[in-house]
Amino acid sequence: MATHKSAMKRNKQNLKKNERNRNAKSEMRSAMKDLREAAASGKKEDLQKKFQAAQKLIASTASRGVIAATTGARYISRLASLVGKTVSKTK
Repeated sequence: MATHKSAMKRNKQNLKKNERNRNAKSEMRSAMKDLREAAASGKKEDLQKKFQAAQKLIASTASRGVIAATTGARYISRLASLVGKTVSKTK
């Protein structure tokens, strides 16, 4: 455990940051899971809304540095591909 005042403060800041990052990742993963479930059920009208919400969450998580920018781009790309395939299948 930290004994210097500055080290204690840094530890407290890290705990807060870790909690914030964990919540952001969890929210992002939940949005991705909701989108995949909607794609599996084939609900086309629901799919677009969920994709936009997931895309926004992923982009904001990446821009804050919680995940790498390339990782965020990869997630968005894969979800977009999934949405495209699902929409073309249901036509």
